[in-house]
Amino acid sequence: MKKEYIHTGLSFIAIIFSITAICISYIHAKPLSWDIAGVLVGILSMLVTVLIGWQIYTIIDINKRIDNQVNIKIADYKEQAHESKEKEHAHIYGQIYLRDGIANIENNRAFAIQSFIFAAREFHSIEEKTDEVEICIGYIIRLLKEGDIITMEETTRAYITTLHEIQCKNIDIAIDLICKHVHAPL
Repeated sequence: MKKEYIHTGLSFIAIIFSITAICISYIHAKPLSWDIAGVLVGILSMLVTVLIGWQIYTIIDINKRIDNQVNIKIADYKEQAHESKEKEHAHIYGQIYLRDGIANIENNRAFAIQSFIFAAREFHSIEEKTDEVEICIGYIIRLLKEGDIITMEETTRAYITTLHEIQCKNIDIAIDLICKHVHAPL
């Protein structure tokens, strides 16, 4: 037999003898009696129980408050991240439209104007990008002063509607030039 089994068996036998000895020594019970020490111990036990319960309740309440505050902060950070992501997308699309417009100034002026209008719209959605909006409107004015553009009437209305949404100092000039120099095909 292994030593572990012997030690385990002897431990169980020792525990059984200990429990038996305790039971035999306390078989005779004293009659119950009321004294001041028993009452005080009972009152103190009740007060300690109430205080421990109060502490548990306080801890649970504090944990709920902390969870609520953490959830509010997480929601705020998610909202800020979403707004930042939207601004970055608007900036990227604005840059793409601006570069398309610049690349097509010589080849396709109608497409260049459309690209500059889209770029101005994207940059306008970002409050900090007013300089880029002015650059786009400047390109539109320059291209329209160079000559007429032929495009569909619906497209002209869409240009004007989009430009009305944008606020900058030269927007009225650009809208007037679109009304004068952008024509539908015959």
